Amino acid sequence: MRLGCTPGVLYHESLPQREVVQMIIDAGANALELSQDTPGLFLDDPTTLPLELMGHFEHVSLHAPSFTKHPERAEALLGAIAEIHRMHPLGYVVVHPNVIDDLERLRNPGFPVAFENMDVRNTAFITPREMRDLLDAFPQAGMVLDVNHV
Repeated sequence: MRLGCTPGVLYHESLPQREVVQMIIDAGANALELSQDTPGLFLDDPTTLPLELMGHFEHVSLHAPSFTKHPERAEALLGAIAEIHRMHPLGYVVVHPNVIDDLERLRNPGFPVAFENMDVRNTAFITPREMRDLLDAFPQAGMVLDVNHV
């Protein structure tokens, strides 16, 4: 069984990502989901990526940031995610499909993609049919079922 969390669980504490990842290791987790901030942090300072710690996990994923909030940085963020994947292969990159300004950007991004279902606070990608249509359109992608969104 994969059991872990994201360094984002302690975002209120303003701790360095490396320190939080070490806490997750010390807790015995075997999975890590890098937070939405990781690509931006990596772009600004590549040393923020805790590469030496990522090898402690059986599974590492990354939650993609909202590209609609940062459309001017979308290509740079996608490039940063691809570079992180090159440095340490990711199991997948979790994407909220409703926050990507152009889903076609994810057709061949250079890393594995898994779309996450949305909840009723959103206007799309809520129902099984909507998720099925999305996955049919992107057959190379996986899906993450977020029970908090169900």
